Amino acid sequence: MILRSLLTIVLCLFVVPVALGEEVPFPKYGLLPKAEIGAIRFLEQHPEADGRGVVVAVFDTGVDPGAVGLQTTPDGRPKIIDMVDASGSGDIDTSTVRKMDDEHVIEGLTGRKLTIPKKWKCPSGEFHVGMKRGYDLFPGGLVSRLKKERKKDWDEEFRAVQAKLSDQIEAFHIAHPKPSEVEKEELKELTTRRTELDKAHDNWDDPGPIYDCVVFYDGKAWRAAIDADEDGQLDDEKLLTNFRAERQYATFDDEGLLNYALNIYDSGNLLSVVTDCGTHGTHVAGIIAAYHPDHPEQNGIAPGAQIVAVKIGDTRVGSNSLGTGETRGMIAAIENNVDLINMSYGGATPIPNFGPMTELQNELVYKHGVIFVASAGNDGPALTTVTAPGGTTSSIIGVGAYVSPELAEVSYSLRDRVEEIPYTWSSRGPTSDGDLGVDICAPGGAIAPVSQWALTPKQLMNGTSMSSPNACGGLALMVSALKQAKITYSPTLVKRAIQNSARALQEGSPFVMGQGLLQVDAAYDWLAEQSPQIDARLRYEVKITTHEDARGLYLREAVDLAMPTQAKVEVLPLFPEEVASADKSSFDMKIRLECDAPWIKTPQVFFLAYGGREFEIEVDPTSLEPGVYYSEICGYDADNAAAGPLFRVPITVTQTVPMKSKHVWRETMKLTAGQLERRFFNVPVGATWADLKLSAGEFAGSRLMVAHTKQLLPQEDSRDQEEQRYLRFVEGEVKNISFAVVAGRTMELCLAQYWNSLGDADVECQLTFHSLDPTDQTIVFDGVDYAKRVEVIGALGLEHLDPKAELSTWRRVVEAKKSELTPLSAERDLLPKQRRNFGLTLTYEFNMAEAGEVNPRPSVMSDDYAFEIWSGRLWTIYDKNKRQMGTGVSGRSIELPKGDYTLQLYFRHFDREILAKLEAMPIFLDQELSPKLTLPVRRSFDQVIRGAGKLATQKIADGEMEAFYLGRPSASSLPKTVGARDRFLGKIYYGKEQKDVAGSGRRPGGFELVYFPAPPEPKEAATTEKAKEQTLAEKQFDLRVTELARLAKEKDPAEFNDLADALLAEEPENLQVLQARLHQLDRDDRKTHLPEVVDAADEIIRLIPQNKLARYFGRKHDPKTEEEKEREKEMTRRRDLLTDALYRKCRAVAYMDLPVDPLADNPEAIKKRPADAEKRAELFEKSYQQLAQWVDTTDVKYALVHDRRLRRLDRQGEALELLNKLIKQEPTKLVLYKKRADIYGELDWAFLQKYENQWRLLRQNDAYAPF
Repeated sequence: MILRSLLTIVLCLFVVPVALGEEVPFPKYGLLPKAEIGAIRFLEQHPEADGRGVVVAVFDTGVDPGAVGLQTTPDGRPKIIDMVDASGSGDIDTSTVRKMDDEHVIEGLTGRKLTIPKKWKCPSGEFHVGMKRGYDLFPGGLVSRLKKERKKDWDEEFRAVQAKLSDQIEAFHIAHPKPSEVEKEELKELTTRRTELDKAHDNWDDPGPIYDCVVFYDGKAWRAAIDADEDGQLDDEKLLTNFRAERQYATFDDEGLLNYALNIYDSGNLLSVVTDCGTHGTHVAGIIAAYHPDHPEQNGIAPGAQIVAVKIGDTRVGSNSLGTGETRGMIAAIENNVDLINMSYGGATPIPNFGPMTELQNELVYKHGVIFVASAGNDGPALTTVTAPGGTTSSIIGVGAYVSPELAEVSYSLRDRVEEIPYTWSSRGPTSDGDLGVDICAPGGAIAPVSQWALTPKQLMNGTSMSSPNACGGLALMVSALKQAKITYSPTLVKRAIQNSARALQEGSPFVMGQGLLQVDAAYDWLAEQSPQIDARLRYEVKITTHEDARGLYLREAVDLAMPTQAKVEVLPLFPEEVASADKSSFDMKIRLECDAPWIKTPQVFFLAYGGREFEIEVDPTSLEPGVYYSEICGYDADNAAAGPLFRVPITVTQTVPMKSKHVWRETMKLTAGQLERRFFNVPVGATWADLKLSAGEFAGSRLMVAHTKQLLPQEDSRDQEEQRYLRFVEGEVKNISFAVVAGRTMELCLAQYWNSLGDADVECQLTFHSLDPTDQTIVFDGVDYAKRVEVIGALGLEHLDPKAELSTWRRVVEAKKSELTPLSAERDLLPKQRRNFGLTLTYEFNMAEAGEVNPRPSVMSDDYAFEIWSGRLWTIYDKNKRQMGTGVSGRSIELPKGDYTLQLYFRHFDREILAKLEAMPIFLDQELSPKLTLPVRRSFDQVIRGAGKLATQKIADGEMEAFYLGRPSASSLPKTVGARDRFLGKIYYGKEQKDVAGSGRRPGGFELVYFPAPPEPKEAATTEKAKEQTLAEKQFDLRVTELARLAKEKDPAEFNDLADALLAEEPENLQVLQARLHQLDRDDRKTHLPEVVDAADEIIRLIPQNKLARYFGRKHDPKTEEEKEREKEMTRRRDLLTDALYRKCRAVAYMDLPVDPLADNPEAIKKRPADAEKRAELFEKSYQQLAQWVDTTDVKYALVHDRRLRRLDRQGEALELLNKLIKQEPTKLVLYKKRADIYGELDWAFLQKYENQWRLLRQNDAYAPF
C-alpha cells in the first residue's frame, strides 16, 4: 500500500433550505441514516442499549472535542475519554530545561521572556521548554483560511507605508522640479525603498504564529501550557495535563477556533499537541456517537457510546497515515479497553491479508477481543479495487457503501426518487487472493458534525468513510445490548452474526455489498439465540492449499478459464492461545457443505476436528457465458443449520468476451442511473496499448459516466495497471481514451452511469488493441556504449513506428552518512508482552548546485511491498542551520534553493533485524531535467557514430520486426555534478503520436528508459612547481603556524595566545601569524573586543606597503619565468592579506554602532573606540575608502561593509536592495536576515520587522525535529 488515506468522496456545506409558501416540515430522516440498518427499530426494542458501556476508538484525522454533539452522552458521561496523536506530527522536543528566576521568569526557545504564574506549583523550579510553528500543527484547510485573514491585515499595513512613500516621492518632485545630482540620489533612494517594499509584499509568506511551550512536574503530574497568544504571559493560558487524566482541552485563538489537547511523554522531554488534521475524523465520530439532546434525529447511531480519538493522519504529509499511527493507535486501544475500532482510512496493497500491520490487527481482534470495522474503499466500480485494511484483512469487517432513497432525497436533494443502490465509486471485491473483500454494506453518506475551525456545525460527506462508522455505530448498539444482557460474544461471532442476518440489496452484487445491508436488530436477535449454542472463542480459517493458500478461488486469467480447476480447500478451526489443550483435542464437528452454482462441484458433508481437514472441489468455467460469476461454498453445522454458515469459500470467475476481430470489439450498452456493465477481454499477445471510443446516443441533458479498465499483475499495487475516467456526455458526443495494457492478462472494462446521473442513456463502445512491442520492455542504456540497439515487433495490424526517446529525470544516488537504530519509547511504543518497537534514522548529505525541485525516494521503496514492511517512511530536509525545509514521503517533491542540505529518513518496525537491513541503504534524489534530453534516434549504428541521419517513420505489419539505434546525449547536456552511481530516467515511445485523429497513436506513458552516463574522462595531472627548499627551522615554524590555525577555532584562547606570542617573538612581522591572530579575535564573540580586532587589523595594514602593491597591480602582468610567477603569487597573497584586514577593520568599527538584537540570547556589552561617534564615523569612512581602492565592495565577500556604509548614509533602500541580492546568493547566511530586520526597523516598517523576526525564529534550530 502506498499511503493510507481518507476514504471520502465529496464534501459540501449543509444548509437547511428555507421553506417558501406553505410550510412543510423538514424530514427527520435522511440526514444521518439510521432506519436503513435497523438502528431505530433496535432502539425501540432496547432503549437503554444506545451505546452506553461501549468505547469506540476512531482511527482517523483526529476528533475535535469542541464539535457539536461530542461533549457528553445521554447519561452525562464525557463523550471523548482519550485523545492521542499517534502519528507523531504534533510532537515537540521539550528536552531543554530552564530554571525559573526570582521574578518567576524563564526564557523560552523563541527568546521571549515567559512569566510563570505564581499559582503554578513546580517544586523543582525547573521547566522544560519547546517551540513549535503553529502552521505545523494546524490542518491545511485552517492554514489556508488564516493566511487569507492575516493577509488582509498585512495588506492594510503595507498600503499605509506604501502611501507614505508615494507621498514623499510626490512631495520631492514638487519641491525639486530640476533636481541636482545630489537630489537625484535622494530621489533614487526613495524610489528604491518603494521598489523593495513592493518586493517584500510580493514575496510575503506568512510564517504564522510561533509558540513557546512549557512543561513541568507539579509533584503529582506533568503539566504543560502553550503561549498561544505569543505574549509571554502564561497566566491567561490553560494549564493542561494528559487528556485521559482530566479530559481538558484548550483553543489556540478565537479566530482559528482550533481546539487541542496535550499529552506529555518521556519525563517531560516530549510534548504531544493533539489537533486534528482535517474535519474527516470529527465527522466519522459524529456518525458513530454524536448526541444532540434537542435534535435527536441528528444523533449519531449510538449516542451513548464513548470515543477514544486516535489521530493516525499525519499533518506533515497532509493527512495520510504512514503506519506509525495505526501501531500506536492499537496500543492506545488496548490501554483504553475499547470495544470497537473504526478506521475510515485505506490504500492499495500488493498482497492482501499479509504483513506486519495485518499481524498486529489480527492480534488486536483475536487476542484482545476488539471488533475492528473499516471502510472498503472508494476506488470502484471495477472489480478488485478494495483497499487495505478494510477490504483485504480477514480479521476486519470491511464495509461497502450504498445510498438509500431517503438519503438521496434529503441529503442530496435529488429531483427524482432513486431506489436503493450501491454508490458507483464504492470499491468492489474480490481481493487478488479470492476473498470477497466486502463483508457488509451500510449508508455511505451523512450530514454530521465537523471541527469548529471549519466554521460550520455540520457537513455532508460521502464515501465508505461514512458507511464504516455507520456500521460501527450499529455494532456499538448491539455490543451495548449484549453487555447489558450478559450475552457472550467475540469479534468472530459478531462478524458471523451480521453476515448471516444482513439484507441483500435490490440492486447490488456481493462484490460491493458483501452479504448485504447491516441489520442491527436481526444481528442482535441472531446472537441472542445462537450464542448459547456456539463457542464464541472459535473461528475458522479457510485456505485453498492448491492455490498458494489463497482465501478464495479467483479464476480470471486465460489459463484459469481454459479447463476445469480442481482445488483443495483446507478448513482450520482456531482457538485463542489460552484455550486448554483438552478443549482443543475434544473439538469435532459435522459439517454440511452447500453451493447453488451448477458450475461448482463440492462434497455434501465434511467431518472436522481440531487440526483441520481438506476437501476437494471442482470449478468448471468452460461453459459460462462472458461476464462475472460469484458463488460460495457454505459450511453449516449439521446439528444447527439454522444458525447459518460457519464459514464460506468464495469463488469468482470472470469469463472473457470472444472478439470477432483479432483486435477490435464493438457493443452498444444501455444504461441508467447507478447501472454498470462489465466486459472482460484476454488482451492479445503483443498488444501494448488500447483505444476506447465511447459514442453517446440520443438523450436529453447530460450523463456522467465512469469508464474503468483494470488488469491484475502478481504482487503489484492493484492501481498500477488501470485507467479510470469520469466523463460527462451530451447527446451524440464522442470521447476517446487511450491506455497501456499488458499482453496476455485479462482486462476488465467497466462502464457505469453515475448513481445520481438521472435518466437512461445508450453508449456505443469500441475497443481497439494496438501493438508496437519492444523485445526489451525496459531499455537500459550504458553510456560506455556508443549506441543502444532497440528492436520492435508488430502484432496487431498496421502500425506506424516513429520512435522518440527522452530523459526527464536525473536520479542522484546518495549514500547514508549516519545510521541510528534505537528502541522507541516504552511509554507509547511498547507492544503487548513487552515487545519493543524500534526506529531507524538514516542521515544523508547533499548539495544543490542550483535552486530546483528534488524528489527524495528511498531506494527500497521502489517495490510496492516495501510499504507493507516498514512504517514511518518519513523524510525531513534541513539546511546547514538545521532549518526545516520540508517533510514528506517517497514520491513527494520539495523546492530548494542552492546550498548544502541534510536529509533524515525514518523507518519503524518491531523487528530490529529487519530494520538493520536498511542501515546502508542509499536514497535516490530525483530532479526533473528542464528541458528534457532527447536522445538521437538513428537508422543504423553507423549513423550514430557519424552523428548524421535519422530514422524515418516506418510501417510495421503483423509479425514484422524493425530495429533502430539510440545515441548518447552529449556530455555538455548533462548536469556538471553527476555522481558515479547516478542515472537518468525517461521514456521511449515507439508509435507516431496522433493529434488530429482518435486515439493516441502510441502507448500512453511509453516504456521505461534508463541511461547510465559514462564515467568522466580522466583529468590530466596538473604540473606541480618545484617546492622551495626549506631549512629544518623553517619547516618547524610552518608546522607551528599550521597548529596555530587549528587553535584559532578553539573556544579557550589561552593556548592560541601562548603559541602566537612565541611565534611573534621569533618573527614579529610574520603576516600569517598576525592574520591568524586577527581571525581568532574576529570570531562570533567579536563584539566583546572590537577595539582589539581593529588593532590586530592595523598591525597587518601597517606592515603591507600599499603604494608598492598599487604600482604592481596598476600594470598588466604576464608572468613567464618562475621568478615572475613567484613574485605575482607573493603580491597577490599580500593584497589578499591587506583586503582581509581592511574588511575586518571596517566591520569591527561598524559593529561598534550596531543596535541591540532583540532576539539575541545574551546581548553583549560593546566596547567603542574612539568614544566619539563622529570620530568613529570618520574612521569607518577612511577604512572603507581604503578597502574600496582594492575590491568591489558590492561583491558578496565584502558586501556587508558596503551595506553598513549605505545605512550610515541613510540610504536604507539601497542597502535593502543589496541585502536581498545577497540573500538570494546565500540563503542560509543568517546574519543577512538579521540585518534586513534592522533596516526595516530603521525605516519604521514595523510590520515587516516583526515579520522578518518571526521568520528568523524558524531559520535556525539547535537540533533536528523528532519524527
